[in-house]
Amino acid sequence: MTSYVLLLERASRGFDFKIIATCAVVGPSMGYYGLSKTFDNESQLNAALSEARVADFEMNTALTTVRSGFKSFAVITYDQAQSMGLLKSEAQ
Repeated sequence: MTSYVLLLERASRGFDFKIIATCAVVGPSMGYYGLSKTFDNESQLNAALSEARVADFEMNTALTTVRSGFKSFAVITYDQAQSMGLLKSEAQ
């Protein structure tokens, strides 16, 4: 069984910080590999999560941890990872 894990980390510069989101493909890759994407702020990340239909309760703990300066993660689905642009086909 393949799982998709959204890894989040904070890249800070003073009071402003960017969030780096990376999709890790755990298990058989099914022909895809994960990508990273940088969001300029939490609002951009929240918009992408909303568009991908990642539920708020799935991300609350992860985002709270990232705001504190630590890395965090949340399990997402294949469709959510695709919607966020975090998967690429090995054939491309």
